[in-house]
Amino acid sequence: MNSEKPAVVIGRQLFVDLWSISGFRPLVCESPDELSSFIRSIEEMDAAIVVVEKGWFERIPKSLYSKLTKSRKPVWVPFPSIGPVDLSSER
Repeated sequence: MNSEKPAVVIGRQLFVDLWSISGFRPLVCESPDELSSFIRSIEEMDAAIVVVEKGWFERIPKSLYSKLTKSRKPVWVPFPSIGPVDLSSER
């Protein structure tokens, strides 16, 4: 029985592709506004960590951002953005 909890990466295609090479479970979500539709899947995976692109993560709805940044299960870890992130959609 494998007791290891998965590591997940979610965000734009390029970011997800690069992290999935290292074994992270990929979830492509191009728009931060759509993240809430992936939350249940992440919870069902019982993920230990969720890696996200910082610029993308900062654009999710404010109430969800606040909840996820305080989460301990899973832990949400923002990494530097890859390439330009359109910041025209503010929280």
